[in-house]
Amino acid sequence: MYSEEQETFSPEVMNQLMTAVYCGILPIICVIGAFGNALTFTVFYREKKKTSTTHLLLGLALADELCVLGQGFFIFIQIRNLYFKKQLPYLNINTFFLSRVAFSLESISKTLTVVIVMERCLAVFRPFHVHTLCSKRVGIYLTISVYFVTLTSCSVELFQISVTGDNSSNSTYEMALVTTSDHGAFFGWYGVVLHFVYGILTVLLIMGLNVAIMAGIRKNVKNTREITDVKDVHRWQKQRKMTSMLLTMSITYVVCCLPNDVCYVLLICDKYRVIAYDGNFYFQAALLFTYCLAVINNAVNFLVYALTANTMRRKYMDTLFCCRGQYGKRYYNSSELCAVVTTHL
Repeated sequence: MYSEEQETFSPEVMNQLMTAVYCGILPIICVIGAFGNALTFTVFYREKKKTSTTHLLLGLALADELCVLGQGFFIFIQIRNLYFKKQLPYLNINTFFLSRVAFSLESISKTLTVVIVMERCLAVFRPFHVHTLCSKRVGIYLTISVYFVTLTSCSVELFQISVTGDNSSNSTYEMALVTTSDHGAFFGWYGVVLHFVYGILTVLLIMGLNVAIMAGIRKNVKNTREITDVKDVHRWQKQRKMTSMLLTMSITYVVCCLPNDVCYVLLICDKYRVIAYDGNFYFQAALLFTYCLAVINNAVNFLVYALTANTMRRKYMDTLFCCRGQYGKRYYNSSELCAVVTTHL
């Protein structure tokens, strides 16, 4: 399947790419994500009146924080396996188990994202009604169940590896190839199911909900022209800002997660090694790139909130500088002053 004569992507270039990603790009993403998710969690936790959407966003920030920290530890172990194995001989941790833990945490984030987008879709089509698709208690039960279902699904695989031994090298790509070859039946079954259910189907569902939300926004724009109550107009405008923020967040999720899930399904389903074989550095680079996108998805939600909603940007500034609303007041005062000056000019 592979020979040095057919080689167009040299192992040296692949090693340099892995060094740049694992030692440079991914640690920076994890640090930014840990800071941003902690800041987002603090902002939503300080809210006095918490709606169901606020509780869900609070849980999403916590899930993303745990996912980023878990990915950071996984990256640390990968760096140790690749470059510091002799210097750190006691950190011999099964990377397959760490990848399953990270996948379980990522599944929680995906599930909460689906619930948030579904609730926002209901709010768009019925803007003047209270919608509680998932209460606080139900959200906790859902989070715990998703985590343990995805984590315990690999228990048989871990038992087989503990009995037969992990014959793979320290490379995640080669580890996956050896694992699928040695335990192809069970690994292929639960791997495809989990990545398909919590990956591709989730992305397709969110894509459909995004289309419905966009259609609902256009419909509501026409209907709001008939509204005469000032309170209803103000409430609709507030809902529209929240919808715009969450719609951008869900689109970012689709862009970042769909390539990663497609590549992993190809890796698991390719039993004849047409694409996923040892030496196909192009596919290995694609897996590495899509893995970076998946980590970015768990790290950049706070940037999406800040760039799409002025209210969230002011809350972030208040939390960072402990202003307790003073930054927002200065913002409004400066805006009013500019409006007055412009009027007089």
